[in-house]
Amino acid sequence: PRAIRARRVIPMAERSPDSKLQKHVSRAFGNVMAEGGKRCALTSVSLRIPEKVIEFLQAEPLLCLDEGGLNRSATFHRCVDYPTVPEHVYYEGYFHGLETAADVESLHPRRGSQFPKPAAPPRLRAFIVALREVNEGWAETLAAKVEKMSGSGEWLAKRIREGRLGGDLAVQVHYGEAIDGKNIGWHTDAPNSLIHWGLSLRGRRSLHTMAAEKEQGEAKDSAKVQEVGAAYLSSPATVRHGVEYFSCDWKDRVIAIQCRMLLTSEELYKFYAMPGSFELCNAIAEALAKAECVMPSLEQVQKVHERIPKSKPSWCAVM
Repeated sequence: PRAIRARRVIPMAERSPDSKLQKHVSRAFGNVMAEGGKRCALTSVSLRIPEKVIEFLQAEPLLCLDEGGLNRSATFHRCVDYPTVPEHVYYEGYFHGLETAADVESLHPRRGSQFPKPAAPPRLRAFIVALREVNEGWAETLAAKVEKMSGSGEWLAKRIREGRLGGDLAVQVHYGEAIDGKNIGWHTDAPNSLIHWGLSLRGRRSLHTMAAEKEQGEAKDSAKVQEVGAAYLSSPATVRHGVEYFSCDWKDRVIAIQCRMLLTSEELYKFYAMPGSFELCNAIAEALAKAECVMPSLEQVQKVHERIPKSKPSWCAVM
């Protein structure tokens, strides 16, 4: 994938005055990843997207498609993840969050193969680029720390410095019958979610996490409702989790965006063969616990929106 060009780290004084409102850091232990039943460390940072930024994103035509538009779109696909709940409707579309408006060859998040991933529409792409820029400080600190590790540490540092964080976007739309209890799809993400932003732009859903309080403790289910404007930064590649969806109609639909590292299929599969993943996951958790994680302001997003290239939106194409 093409890397974004290097940019200066935006000083705290220039960041959004409400960018850290309602910030909450929680620490736990995720999946067992080492001998002796040792679980890897896990940090989750909860933030709020500024209200004006939410309004800016909700005005993106992609996010305003009606049911027919989603069904006809060449970039959204109807997913059947819950076959026992046929009245639950789930669409998903895949985009990249780099500055370029061109397609970028990268990993298909469901198939694991390579495909030309289209650029996210301008408002969403501007937000992702701005999000990456205002968080460059802690990201570079993490890169400098993990590049000293052999194998997986060097791998992650390279991805960070190439501007890949948050660059792989899955736009998810859910409505209809509820998904709860035994129907929740528990899973652990692939390594492209070692550092992962989750964004809530419409509706309500509840994120369940199976984590422990101690390194060798018993994992228990905990849930946190994600309202409009909720955002989290975590490592779902290191912990079992699932999402509960409440019953709702189209007007109250959920629109959530999962922002993973942009990888090629070769880069993903190469990671699996590298040593040091347990140590790397612990280093990420430690870094996120100390990170000055922030949300960009509307002004910062608009400035990026003005400079990024525009193109005919690929999501307008019909099947």
